[in-house]
Formats: sequence, C-alpha cells, structure tokens
Amino acid sequence: MKIYLVIGQTGEYSDQVKWYLHAFTKLKDANKLVKLAQAEADKIFRYQDGKFWNVIKRNKYDKQMQMDYTGTTYKIEKVEFE
Repeated sequence: MKIYLVIGQTGEYSDQVKWYLHAFTKLKDANKLVKLAQAEADKIFRYQDGKFWNVIKRNKYDKQMQMDYTGTTYKIEKVEFE
C-alpha cells in the first residue's frame, strides 16, 4: 500500500529544516493539504516583512510550521507502507 506524506520545509543547505505534517492514503487529499498550507504560508511570509526569527502568525493548516528568509514550502513524498 502506498501512502503520501506531506512534508514542510524551510531554510537552505545545512540550515534546512524538514518536518512531517500528515500522511494520506489518497494523493488528492495530500495535494489538497499542500495547496491549503502553502497558500497560508505564503500569506504569512508576506505579512512577516523580514522578521522571520519570530513568526507572528500561525498557519492554521500546519501548527508546527517554521519559517526563515526562504519562506516555507510543502511537498509530497510517496512511500510504501506494509
């Protein structure tokens, strides 16, 4: 059985941070969360105005979201689950 992991990430090179947000059995559900969380992260990125050491607003789709000057991005990884 395949599952789809939604992963958040911020930073670059050795300062990159990744976290697992949610696992789904359907790709369409994973894609929906990625779109919602990314749209919210993009709004927060614009709102932060360069103050990334202290994220003022929280992402309602990702309570553990982190952000730095590179912003926050979400992706899906497909893995096999037995």
